[in-house]
Amino acid sequence: MPRSLPERPDLENLKTQAKSLLRAAREGDTAAVSRFTILPAFGNRPPAQWPVTDLALHDAQSVLAREHGFVSWNAMREEVEARTLTFDAAKDEFVRCATGGASGRAERILALHPRIATASLQTAIVLGDAATVSARLQAHSELATQPGGPQEWEPLLYACHTCLCGRDASRLDGLVAIARQLCILGANPNGEYHWNWHPELPRTVLWGALCAVSHLPLAEVLLEAGANPTDGVSAHITGGGGNIAALELLHRYGLCADGIAGAVPPLLHMMLWATNPTGPRWLLEHGADANLSWGLDGEAPLHVAARRWDVAMVDILLNHGADLHRRRKDGRTAHALAELHGNRDIAQHLLATGAHDELSALDRFVAACARGDRHDAAAMLVAQPSLRGQLRPDHHLLLHRPAESGDSAALETMLASGFDPDARDQDNVTPLHRAAMGGHPDAVRVLLAHGADIGALDGMFAASPLVWAVEGRDHASPGSDHVAVARILIDAGCSLDWQPPPGAPDQERTFERLIDLRRAALESA
Repeated sequence: MPRSLPERPDLENLKTQAKSLLRAAREGDTAAVSRFTILPAFGNRPPAQWPVTDLALHDAQSVLAREHGFVSWNAMREEVEARTLTFDAAKDEFVRCATGGASGRAERILALHPRIATASLQTAIVLGDAATVSARLQAHSELATQPGGPQEWEPLLYACHTCLCGRDASRLDGLVAIARQLCILGANPNGEYHWNWHPELPRTVLWGALCAVSHLPLAEVLLEAGANPTDGVSAHITGGGGNIAALELLHRYGLCADGIAGAVPPLLHMMLWATNPTGPRWLLEHGADANLSWGLDGEAPLHVAARRWDVAMVDILLNHGADLHRRRKDGRTAHALAELHGNRDIAQHLLATGAHDELSALDRFVAACARGDRHDAAAMLVAQPSLRGQLRPDHHLLLHRPAESGDSAALETMLASGFDPDARDQDNVTPLHRAAMGGHPDAVRVLLAHGADIGALDGMFAASPLVWAVEGRDHASPGSDHVAVARILIDAGCSLDWQPPPGAPDQERTFERLIDLRRAALESA
């Protein structure tokens, strides 16, 4: 029989119980371990077949939930909140989830506390309830520009960051009406909020309309009201995802294809992370400077193309005036970068186009490693053993590219030739993080076999490679296998928990997906 919750349950006490259960199980307490068989991921196998290191706090919480008759910890937590959370606290949590990507949790809170829907200006806004918003603003027009709610945002930011309207046409129409009324009453169409995680890219109202809500009519209301189409972020993200309709809308209102002077250029930014050539091509066709560089390295688009794109992108840039001989601040040309990143096809094409081969003996050794040519790399080391000791930090960072793309042959060659498996970039990200996010089991195995640190945490989100696999799974590409990656990481001892830094975005969503991935990995064993 399930245990009953007390009339006034204490969520903190339940959390403490879960931690005590986990600790006892990890210490080998037989009774504690046996309680985990209530979970499907563990119940199909005897405890001897799943080491206690496979257990995490999420599992202990799920055990308690099932013992109390709930299907999940979230379900039990929501019941506890239904009995104990004050209405005002529930209202704030609802708005926070609605503007933080946690739509499921927001809707569940709303179901528990339906009066939330019209309880405040912010709750009505994130639900696209134009009638309620209009009534409040008619009574108090000054609210249109006053910060408030759990985020202390102005109302227009809430309207352009809600995740509760994307599949509901009536709610979307309501958002458009709300945004129009707010702008008429003086709301700032260029408003933004403080963004800790990528300070070079602001988080503007326009970005929210185009990328969070993803509704062009909402963005057009802002542009009609004076939003700057060159806001330093909207073109970068929409174009990188191939959203040409958004770029066309921004263009109609005066988008500068080169972005804000001195800030990160849209073309370069797209090429640094995207794989879809549509956005970069559109920018070039609309006047973007193919030689506009940015960053500490002074990198131009052709340099990025040589590192991580293909011959077709190189030709697009060259046809739009890219300088074949342009150097980064470290003196590297596009040809040298193509070789050093193992992109032999691009390197050969650039030579045929007129580039010069300036590679040193060390460069040729690194290039052989990066393209996975173990025979040539070994031969060079025999002829010149000192090459291994000449590798610099920037050479070790070259491991990130094959880890990201899943080129296990290149990784194996580089690691066998003296490259550091834990080479950290400026954000403390390791090659193992990259391979996990890409969903590349073979690359993960190679890195671990060469001693990669399974416990490495990045410097932005204090996240393990397993958490990076969670994020990568949301954007999985054909051929990736994040479940297999998670299984490998768990077997190798990767932490099953995550302690996010204060203010980390979308924590609820990440926790839910972490539980899902771990469950899938354990069930696949």
